[in-house]
Amino acid sequence: MALRKGIYGLGFSTVGGELASHALSERVVRIKRVFPIGPAAQTGLIQPGDVILAVNGRSVAGLSHNVWPLT
Repeated sequence: MALRKGIYGLGFSTVGGELASHALSERVVRIKRVFPIGPAAQTGLIQPGDVILAVNGRSVAGLSHNVWPLT
């Protein structure tokens, strides 16, 4: 799925990642919240709890949610 940044970004926040926890279930980057205004909400395809596997074709495996690439 492709989202293009809007004036306020992509319209969601993330949580988790390799550095976030020792628990396997928390080692993936997940959608924490979808904001009411933004591309994510407009498509309706992204929901809280969804896992992000890659950004712009680059895997986010092993990255914390606060360092994965958005460019």
